[in-house]
Amino acid sequence: MSKPNPLDYTLWDADIIAEMIGQSPRYFKEYIVPAVGFPPAIRFPNTKGGRTTPRWKASDVVQWINKHQERRAA
Repeated sequence: MSKPNPLDYTLWDADIIAEMIGQSPRYFKEYIVPAVGFPPAIRFPNTKGGRTTPRWKASDVVQWINKHQERRAA
């Protein structure tokens, strides 16, 4: 049995992802989050009946980033 990928159990918030991709949190929230194909957020319920700040699975975000890497011509 293979070891689980730690990124599968790690959640990142908007600030972490924005820093990773070299954008402001505002740009990330306005332009990246709603982009087609960006992974859906995870929001946990809270005790007041609302939901917590959105988080994303790190492994999903890394996969999305890698999918957008340009390929060099042979």
